[in-house]
Amino acid sequence: MNFRVVLLLLLLINTISSAQESVHPSIYYKDAHLFWKNFPAISEDGSNYLIIYNQYSCCVDTGNILQQRSTDTEEIVKEIVLSPDETKGLEFSTKKKMTILKQVENVLNETKYYSLVKVEKPEQIQNKGSNAFAIRAKLNSQSFTSESFSLPPSELHGFCCTGNYDSQENCAIDQSLHDVWFSKKHNVFLVQSGVWHSADGCDDGPYYKIVPFANEKRHDVTTFDEGLNDKLTILGNRIWVRSEPISGKLVFTANDGDVCRIIDKGERQTIGLITDYWYQIVFKNKKGWVFGSQTSIKQEKTIASFKTYLAEVLETYFFGKRFDVLMHRSEVKPLKHKDIGYFRLYNPGITCNIEFYENSKSYRKEEYPEIPEVTYFENKMPINGFCEESKSPDGVYFTTVNEFPSYVILSDEFTNKKIDLQDKYNRGTKMKAVILHNKMIIKTLYFVALDNHWWLVVVDDCDCSA
Repeated sequence: MNFRVVLLLLLLINTISSAQESVHPSIYYKDAHLFWKNFPAISEDGSNYLIIYNQYSCCVDTGNILQQRSTDTEEIVKEIVLSPDETKGLEFSTKKKMTILKQVENVLNETKYYSLVKVEKPEQIQNKGSNAFAIRAKLNSQSFTSESFSLPPSELHGFCCTGNYDSQENCAIDQSLHDVWFSKKHNVFLVQSGVWHSADGCDDGPYYKIVPFANEKRHDVTTFDEGLNDKLTILGNRIWVRSEPISGKLVFTANDGDVCRIIDKGERQTIGLITDYWYQIVFKNKKGWVFGSQTSIKQEKTIASFKTYLAEVLETYFFGKRFDVLMHRSEVKPLKHKDIGYFRLYNPGITCNIEFYENSKSYRKEEYPEIPEVTYFENKMPINGFCEESKSPDGVYFTTVNEFPSYVILSDEFTNKKIDLQDKYNRGTKMKAVILHNKMIIKTLYFVALDNHWWLVVVDDCDCSA
């Protein structure tokens, strides 16, 4: 094969790859029907993506919904029903369809969207000693690998595991990977998972998750666009520049006003209450990593005060509400970090065990008391109130803690184990909050500051018999 043929093949491969990245989603009306194509898709700035949601079902068409979701939190930002659920016996009129067409066109015109490329045969790379895995996809001569992630189990009726319709308890079934798409432009995969056709009535999903490429960072034009903003200025004196992010050795110090060239953008980290990116820089022929908050391109968003956040959470989900039921049903998504989830500590016997809240079988079904005027006590904890009545006034107490509580591993001779997060999450400020009512603690919660937001991580329901 001569040089010209090789060159033509390389150009063809690049053209195919580029073409796949430049397809855009669309919707149109024809022959009294709505049609849509080239979904899912991701916005140009990578802040959100679009999917056509159709609930898994063995026997009926539950309808199609266009969902706009945040790539950071997976929260649904906007929904537009495209076709009705056939179980409701509805049929959309022509006028209704034209309204839907206009609504979707408005979404597509708000910003430019790029269609994600479907991975035909994704390879799953299992992590040793855990249920986490990575995805590898091949496109022409290129290969892309995701960061490791795990799929949560689905809690379904006991029949789905045993085949017994009289089963009184739910059971957990592992979700499986169904479809995978990716964007080379944004360095992310989109995965679809769930439980599909395991038995009649045992479908659950689909669920969607954005997973970044391994060793590649999501492109974010709002913070750093290589070539357009390839320099930063140091803010402050004797700022450490490290050999690698977080724990690297000191390479050199930079001072206020030093202008450095950016050569790479690293992971986003939370240190204390500050969330920002790490940047690899060059200054006077020396190279190292600096934390973004100490530079001119620091993230401007600031985290809300914990007292303000806690008061809003308790007013919205706790006082006068069935908090534990909402947690069990995953109806408190604004409190839940997509990569961490939330844990529950409880004691069925004398030991304090751990479980994912969604898998809880024994939890409070009643509403918590409605308290019209709540007193908040900052940097304090009540005296007693756990096994015996407290002498402290009723109210909400909160303070900073260094670590999350421990639990017992029953299969390991009653060994206590701490709840530890990944290192990039574990450095965030941790807060403990307890609600004291009628002289007794009725709930203990633990939060962490990440990504310029507070997140609920642990609900400690262990009582004094543990």
